[in-house]
Amino acid sequence: MIEELETKPFIHDDEYYYKIIRTNIKRFRNRKNWTQQKLADMADLSREYICDIENESRNNDEKN
Repeated sequence: MIEELETKPFIHDDEYYYKIIRTNIKRFRNRKNWTQQKLADMADLSREYICDIENESRNNDEKN
């Protein structure tokens, strides 16, 4: 007799997704050999904003 496996949906909190985004932004930037300033210029954002995203500062502000 084959037992059916109980399937549960994966539930992740926002921090899980923020970590994936942070990692992918930094990985993309490093693969292109871009500085944070270069990425900021290309995305029309400030370098400080890119830095905050990559270093979790931006997300921690929202939690407080």
